[in-house]
Amino acid sequence: MVNETNNTLLIRGNTEDVNNFINLHKTEIEGNLYWDFRKSVPCNLEDNYEQWGTLRLGVLDLSDYNNGIVMFQTPSTPSLKWFEKIVEKYTNLNFSYYYSDEFQEEFYGWAVAYNGTILDAKQICLHRNEKVGGIDLYKYDSYKEQLNSI
Repeated sequence: MVNETNNTLLIRGNTEDVNNFINLHKTEIEGNLYWDFRKSVPCNLEDNYEQWGTLRLGVLDLSDYNNGIVMFQTPSTPSLKWFEKIVEKYTNLNFSYYYSDEFQEEFYGWAVAYNGTILDAKQICLHRNEKVGGIDLYKYDSYKEQLNSI
């Protein structure tokens, strides 16, 4: 079971608009920085999964939230519903959104939006699952084993 999802949001557009978007969402709570989804997609915390696709505010990685790149973590799932809503709301900005489970062994995915429209979005499941399918992964002990299996 995935505990955390690593999220990277790349925001492109006018520098002032990008900085305003980042500063709007960056929130300090009890000395910790969070990415506050409520700033652009308001809801009470009981309805956050329905509105955002995740269960709580994203915890920001303090190492990188400048230059239009924001990294944050959400529990179990990416915040795809929130992403869809901001794309429609902030048509002056372009977004690329990348995410993966915390150990990069369950899933990863991306979504790209331009001028208010999502151009492409994919999620890859890295194990078989009755609900979503997936692929079987094989681990080889050596490069020669991998070549011999082809």
